Amino acid sequence: MTSHRPALVLALLLVTAGCVAPAPDHVDEPDATGEEIYQARCAACHGPEGRGDGPLAQRLDRRPADLTRLPGGADFPRAHVMGYVDGYFRDDAGEVMPQFGPEMAEGQLVPYDIGDGVMTPTPAALIRVADYVESLQAK
Repeated sequence: MTSHRPALVLALLLVTAGCVAPAPDHVDEPDATGEEIYQARCAACHGPEGRGDGPLAQRLDRRPADLTRLPGGADFPRAHVMGYVDGYFRDDAGEVMPQFGPEMAEGQLVPYDIGDGVMTPTPAALIRVADYVESLQAK
């Protein structure tokens, strides 16, 4: 007698996976735009428009930052955004947000001046994400 149990379990797994499909955790970063990287890696928590209202935000102990209103006065806090995404520096909230530096460092590095006059090899994907987050700022 053949058991249909393995087929049933597989069918249930496929149906369940289809109902709760997570955001993709990988994009082809060398060719991806900042928006594509953001949507794949950040939107689940920060929301598709960056307001901190993504589908996973309710499950977190601390609400994700509203990326449309970053502090910094008239100047966009690019160094802070890039350092936070990369994981270079974090405050106590850093344990909630994953560090994306290791994955982004696997892509192309380009000379980049963060504003201190020093050209530093920086992941191109990280620059594109920061540019995209800057475009989300409320005008």
